Amino acid sequence: MIHVKRYIILSLIIAFTFPAFAQKSNASLQNSDKNQAAQFNDTAKNKLAPNYPYLAQFIVDRFKLQSKTGIGLDIGGGPGDLTVELCKRTSSMYWIVADINPYYSEYYYQRAAENNLFNRAAFIKADVHSLPFRDNYA
Repeated sequence: MIHVKRYIILSLIIAFTFPAFAQKSNASLQNSDKNQAAQFNDTAKNKLAPNYPYLAQFIVDRFKLQSKTGIGLDIGGGPGDLTVELCKRTSSMYWIVADINPYYSEYYYQRAAENNLFNRAAFIKADVHSLPFRDNYA
């Protein structure tokens, strides 16, 4: 349970630090976003990867998602590691990774291809403060 709380808190910290980048120039922002995506992808793939299956199972069990149908949003999902694990555990749900950093998409699509999930999940560039979904979408 401690590990789950840490990663939820980590996700929230990451999600709420993105607005600080908004005041940088476009070129600076793009380089920063690209570097940040590469660094976090490396961390997710090499250090956090063993934890995603446990976190996904906790989420599925806690919200009884295994047999549910519908759409799930992974807001601030970065390269999509958690979404891949959620897809493996929820065969009737469609998952969307929403992240403000568009450079995570290449890592997400790589993971989706490796796990044959193109028909079960997608990536969208979106700001957590202004999501492009209607109310009660997911």
